[in-house]
Amino acid sequence: MNLVVGHQHTKSIFIKAKENNRIAHCYLLHGRESIGKILFAMETGRMLRCTNKSNYNNCNCQPCSQYNNNGGELQTTLIQQENLSIRTVKDVINPNAQLAVAHNNNSWNIIIIENIHLANNETANAMLKTLEEPGEHTVIFLTTSSLNDVLPTIISRSTVVPMQTLSHDNVNEIYKQIDQNQDQDSNHHSNHHSLQQKLRDELYDGTMGAQKIDANIYFQTCDIVENILNGTPGGVQQMLDLLWKLDDKLTFRHICTATYKKCLDNYSKNMEHINIIMFADHILELLNRCDYNINLETVKLDFLSKLATLTPTPSSG
Repeated sequence: MNLVVGHQHTKSIFIKAKENNRIAHCYLLHGRESIGKILFAMETGRMLRCTNKSNYNNCNCQPCSQYNNNGGELQTTLIQQENLSIRTVKDVINPNAQLAVAHNNNSWNIIIIENIHLANNETANAMLKTLEEPGEHTVIFLTTSSLNDVLPTIISRSTVVPMQTLSHDNVNEIYKQIDQNQDQDSNHHSNHHSLQQKLRDELYDGTMGAQKIDANIYFQTCDIVENILNGTPGGVQQMLDLLWKLDDKLTFRHICTATYKKCLDNYSKNMEHINIIMFADHILELLNRCDYNINLETVKLDFLSKLATLTPTPSSG
């Protein structure tokens, strides 16, 4: 069972709604990326069906056991962002929202739609009636990391629920669960975990996003940037070698992320070296450009062309 870690205030909202029999027909969960909005929606569906009033804790009642064995997912429809289209609305979301559900307090039809801010006007209009009047004992969860981009017609039909970032202890607890579920047969696996833990501490920002970075390339890049900033001979050549044959945009993003973080760390220690923050701003711009369909060779050369500015200027006198 993937229990929801943290989010105590948000949990209390739904626990109280269940106790008072005041479950809304549509909730809009909003908060930063990688804080567990989809998992929260799925676990809330399980909590609503639970007969033992265990709320978000472990439970062995029949509905929870069925859910844990995937049987409960027969009443859970998850629409991921790549499938959010008008065809999906007409063929999946709208029909499923009107499914007949047994009339008891523990039968719920759950529909979860990821990143609702990506819905265009046509797609949104096709689901407005469903959001306003889904079938009895049907709850729709919408998620977004960009509330300002959600169409007003959708917001007006939803109960808006904010979700906060996670504490450092929460993130470590989640990663501990992940690590325990993975194979631990070899020393390499153990070393990988220690590297990932170091990465989590390095990049912690209240989300689970750190796991998306390749730890090996991250710390290799940090070492190279440190060499360049310290004026170590061969530092620039190391970065050139790292980037020269690189043909993967995601790895390039990881290199930029590590470089940006290392630059900020060093600037905080040496604020007279203004070139560091100027280079960091340039890397941040490259990270933003990576989200567009641009030529990788172009951004690599752009990165390298600014690299010389990182080299500390010898002090006079």
